[in-house]
Amino acid sequence: MLEFLRKTKSPFVVNPYPYFGYNGDTIPYALARRPNPGVLDPGTGITYTSMLEAQLDSVFSAMKKLGFEDVDITVGETGWPTKAEPGQAGVSVAEAAEYNRYLIGEASSGSGTPLMPKRTFETYIFALFNENLKPGPIAERNFGLFKPDLTPMYDVGLMKDTGKSSASAPAPAKGGNASGAAVTKRDSESEAAAPADEASAPAPSSVGKKASTKATAPAPSDDGSASPEPSEGESADEKNPEEEEEEEGDDAAATTTPEGDGDSPETEAAGDDAKESEGKNNPHGHGDSSEAISVMFSVPSMLTIALSAILLHL
Repeated sequence: MLEFLRKTKSPFVVNPYPYFGYNGDTIPYALARRPNPGVLDPGTGITYTSMLEAQLDSVFSAMKKLGFEDVDITVGETGWPTKAEPGQAGVSVAEAAEYNRYLIGEASSGSGTPLMPKRTFETYIFALFNENLKPGPIAERNFGLFKPDLTPMYDVGLMKDTGKSSASAPAPAKGGNASGAAVTKRDSESEAAAPADEASAPAPSSVGKKASTKATAPAPSDDGSASPEPSEGESADEKNPEEEEEEEGDDAAATTTPEGDGDSPETEAAGDDAKESEGKNNPHGHGDSSEAISVMFSVPSMLTIALSAILLHL
């Protein structure tokens, strides 16, 4: 296996756990709590004050004996529980935080171990969350840095906001208050802008009404003949009171048209509709635009339009 790891330039992953090697008398040694008397290694004569360093050096010594001291070592998992069997010494939130703070400091300092000085070990803490459904001893369910509801068990310097790490993390709001507030703001802005848009947008029907009023064909007289067109001396804009009221309203609506160069898209659309209607009712194209017949619904009666169109073509 070590030969394969050397060829692939991969690390040898180990899981050193001082927690599983301590007893009531060696708690300071297991937690690397200094000063402590430490433990003497008779093979090297080194007195270790950290059980974690002793475990890593024991692995390195075995690898060196086989000729693979050049293969890197990675700490796949290590940690300390916050809860264990009743009466078990050295297990609480305080001891778990103490061990993991030491672990992070060692991993980031690059100081290494007595047999591997100035060597950095890629290290993974066990575990991110408590596992409340995990079988076995109580400690196996309580190695997490966080509770299942995402609130922290304790802070070891990994939190971004260390000033608020001791407080419980806020639970996600039902329905998402933050996003809901953003949506509410956008909706209110849209509602506020809607009246202004309605006031500024031109009414196509108003423009069409005014054009059709001026292009209305003369109504037939009682004897069936068409009324004569007004002469040059007569006023072509004479209208009955109803038409005058309608045109005054149309003029008021037209004043809401936004200013600018050329016609707005709505005005152009209204003009296109009027031209299309004229083409349908005057397919042969007789006469000029002043004789064109409009079929906009402002004309009092559809029957009057039909009769006027027939009489003009005769």
